[in-house]
Amino acid sequence: MSNISGLYIRVSTMNQIDRESLQTQEERLKAYCIANGINEYKLYKDAGVSARDTNRPQLKALLNDIKNGNISKVFVVKLDRITRSIKDLIQLTEYFNKNNTFPKSTIKKLYLNPKNESKNYSLRDLFIISIISLLCFSTFFRLYTYELLSN
Repeated sequence: MSNISGLYIRVSTMNQIDRESLQTQEERLKAYCIANGINEYKLYKDAGVSARDTNRPQLKALLNDIKNGNISKVFVVKLDRITRSIKDLIQLTEYFNKNNTFPKSTIKKLYLNPKNESKNYSLRDLFIISIISLLCFSTFFRLYTYELLSN
């Protein structure tokens, strides 16, 4: 497996490109690489492409490079750059797990353990947290609806 890291950036509208959002993401990821001694990386840039599905040219290229062993780590500014869909998150999590590669958010950190604030949770951790949250919300909603209907 390669020691090259993949840097994935994306904006969904042409407006965001004009506001330099792509440039900002790229600068932050490159600064993260420099600060953490990551010398080899490849940039994947989807400009003006929605995250409503995984049909994005540079995401496909990244996934293909992971599959071929050309990329060992993936860094994003925040999780929603990769996907905003629970269905896609499940599929991508399975794909990353199969290929022993998990994206890491370099900027947005989720601190669930106040005693260990240095823990940066992986996509897999966030996926599990999302599913548990959805199950809790779904159960609450069903119980609440049942209460309303039974009164």
